[in-house]
Amino acid sequence: MLALGMIIISTQSALACSNFKVSDGTTVLYGNNEDEGLTITEVYITVIPGTADSYGSIHVGYDDVVASTIQGGMNEMGLAYDGSAVPFVELNPHDEREPYSNLMGIVFMEKCATVDDVIQLMSTHSVYTPLGNGQWFFADKNGDSLTVSPSKSGEWVYTKNNANIDVISNYNIIEPSMGDLGAGKERIQIAQNKLETILTQDNLSVDRVSTVLESIHQEGGDINTIYSNIFDLTNGIVYLYYFHQFEEVITLNLEEELAKGFYQQRIPDLFSQEVRDRAFSESNSYKRVFGPDFLIFFATIILDLILLVKLSKLVILMSKSYLGR
Repeated sequence: MLALGMIIISTQSALACSNFKVSDGTTVLYGNNEDEGLTITEVYITVIPGTADSYGSIHVGYDDVVASTIQGGMNEMGLAYDGSAVPFVELNPHDEREPYSNLMGIVFMEKCATVDDVIQLMSTHSVYTPLGNGQWFFADKNGDSLTVSPSKSGEWVYTKNNANIDVISNYNIIEPSMGDLGAGKERIQIAQNKLETILTQDNLSVDRVSTVLESIHQEGGDINTIYSNIFDLTNGIVYLYYFHQFEEVITLNLEEELAKGFYQQRIPDLFSQEVRDRAFSESNSYKRVFGPDFLIFFATIILDLILLVKLSKLVILMSKSYLGR
């Protein structure tokens, strides 16, 4: 039972992410922490220029070899997306709808300029798989945000929000009885409070928003904030942070990056050697503690305890037998 409990905790923790939108009426910022247990090196930016019938965009996520997925992004119209894992719900596949063969996030960025466009696209096309363990979060430069959540009925539910602050994490906002994953509800409240303070003080900036991401980042043996990003939807600027180290930031201008053509680049390679070294050192320390050697050691201790208990019982029985003579 102990081993099973450890597996359950580890699985839930490895699915954590947090996203939010904050606006002061002039600037709209989108924040994201990518919390995972997959890899700290094979994370990439992917730049996809626009065409005559598609918008250009920049994405953050994993290489296909690792996870076959792009996690989030922003397009030239000021629309951004990402998401978070939530308790599983089996979704209705809707095979009768027109399918898209491309990755879902890329489709949204190519075809949509606002959150209303997202609703229209998802309502008429099969742009998702029948796996309801994720919750989409979109925001546009108009200040609107949209959470797309899986419901127990098997359908996506759209929650549009035009408030100055909107936060999601590993908690299904339309199915609260299902609980959360990895303290998602707690992170929502922490971020909400800090963002409210920033707006109350009339001090919205990328630096202040990065402190919110820092306050809800995760680190440990099975889960880490591998990268964080802030999208300035108003001005088309990307701010990147690596492995919950917020003292160094990489700034990318979307228009300038799109002019370079299609390309992919590893996120760690954008940062200084010092930042990379700290990330690798910390990650390796977790592997030493929680990796295969630790598991073998832990299993050995458990077996020793079992043998000790059995030996103790044997000694007691032998003592009783001896004293009974």
